[in-house]
Amino acid sequence: VNGVSQLDTATGKIESGARSLAKGVKKFDEEGIQKINDKYNDNLKPVINRLKAILDAGKEYNNFSGISDDMDGEVKFIIETESIKKDDK
Repeated sequence: VNGVSQLDTATGKIESGARSLAKGVKKFDEEGIQKINDKYNDNLKPVINRLKAILDAGKEYNNFSGISDDMDGEVKFIIETESIKKDDK
């Protein structure tokens, strides 16, 4: 009888913990995951799609002045910029 009482008490604690966990997971989804997902879809996804399109176009760009059909070519660009300096703020 004592064991049944302990089991009943423990079961109640598990149920309470499961409800608390479910609320926490829901809050994490709404306040964390969904916000990250919205930022990704609104801001990052279009940039990633543009970068993929640029990479795909770059694969087709294989010469400056023309090559015959039986030749392969490759073009690489070297871009020199000013150095990036650390902001001391």
